[in-house]
Amino acid sequence: MKAGLYGARMGLVTEDSSEDMQRGARIRSRRLGLGIKSIRQFSELTKVDRQAVSSAEAGTASVGTYERLEAWLDGKEEETGHDEIEPSVTESGGLVEFEVKGDFGISIIVRGPREDRADLEQSVLRIIRDMRHE
Repeated sequence: MKAGLYGARMGLVTEDSSEDMQRGARIRSRRLGLGIKSIRQFSELTKVDRQAVSSAEAGTASVGTYERLEAWLDGKEEETGHDEIEPSVTESGGLVEFEVKGDFGISIIVRGPREDRADLEQSVLRIIRDMRHE
């Protein structure tokens, strides 16, 4: 568990603000990826105070707020199939190619020699894990 500080009103707040900023950006990206355009709508769906949602997306929320929003997003992505990222695999000549597509028109191609297939598969799995925000 990450060390933290207690803020006067916010509860446990993490010490690493750059990590929190990235966490907030991922929450916002995931929200938009689900088609939830406004913080107000997101707040209503998650039952998290609108100010707390704004703080989370700005990278200044409590650990509990991040966890609640991420848990809700995990469930919604699973429910809607947004968590299902499967690569397509093509072999041609001496090459193997993996293509991974995600939200917002993201398309990543990993291509290499057939004999390096295991390493390429690990790279693709790492990309998928990052796209799933794990």
